[in-house]
Amino acid sequence: MNNYKVEIQRFPIAGDGFTISRETKRDADVVYVRLERNGFSGEGECVPLKRYHYTTQSVAAEITTWLEENHPWDRVHLMQNMKAGPARFALDTAMWQLEAAEQGKTFAQFFGGQYSIEKIQSLPTAFTLSGAAPEKMAAVAKAHGEFRWLKTKLMGDGLDAERLAAIHHAVPEMELMVDANEALTPETLQALLPIFQQNNVVLIEQPLPENNDEALRGLNFPIPFVADESCHDILDLEKLAGKYQVANIKLDKAGGLTHALLMKQRARELGLQVMIGCMASTSLSILPAFFLAQQADFIDLDGALLLEQDRREAKLNYTGGWIAYAEEA
Repeated sequence: MNNYKVEIQRFPIAGDGFTISRETKRDADVVYVRLERNGFSGEGECVPLKRYHYTTQSVAAEITTWLEENHPWDRVHLMQNMKAGPARFALDTAMWQLEAAEQGKTFAQFFGGQYSIEKIQSLPTAFTLSGAAPEKMAAVAKAHGEFRWLKTKLMGDGLDAERLAAIHHAVPEMELMVDANEALTPETLQALLPIFQQNNVVLIEQPLPENNDEALRGLNFPIPFVADESCHDILDLEKLAGKYQVANIKLDKAGGLTHALLMKQRARELGLQVMIGCMASTSLSILPAFFLAQQADFIDLDGALLLEQDRREAKLNYTGGWIAYAEEA
């Protein structure tokens, strides 16, 4: 007997919200899926974003329609019969967990067995600083000095140099990532280069708009560029080479762990380094990304830390800037 549940859920973001160059978010609005088959169950979650033309209502309807059409609950079939995106991500995660439960294994045990990983390792993560006044961002940075990296949101408003200088002064040994969320121009990018170099910036994420990033091709820049908005699924990877040095793989865009594992392999083949990122979400979204991030070059999986409260049944522990699988911690 198969049963399912599809719900829109809201998780408030801590503090004054989370600000990037495009918007301020005060809640993480997610679509939750639960699949039940013969007494076993699996759960998944996704975060639809208006930047990619999704709403929670449209994604919940897409998932519900797919389930009502009585498709088999099989990940290979899912990859072949639903487009990449958040709906497929939620279903893919639920199917991974359902299959694990049916085999009497935890998600970690099942994933490890599939990919010959003897033990899921704890991982360091970046912590992302919401865009704000320089002194406020510096104070938040100092309070999170235990993290492997700090990621600074750039706003493109003329204050980014001051933000970076203040943060670097607060945590002078910390490696910084910067994320423009498409807010810069080729001219402002070049103007900020000496600021980046003076303030220990090691990565520059999506400096230019997705449809204007050809200006990066062949640019001899001393700091690697990371593709985020320009990197959705495996078909995008070929276009990144020559413009970016790092691919940021996010499961909401890739459409789940099953596809993202192929993306990770293909990115390596193309000579790209790999970052595993996330949306502001609960640890239910972060869990499959955490498995994907094993042996990644850069890890940015702090989404659950941005919330006032994670899910009560969270299977990840965040301690001292590190993430551990709770059932094996």
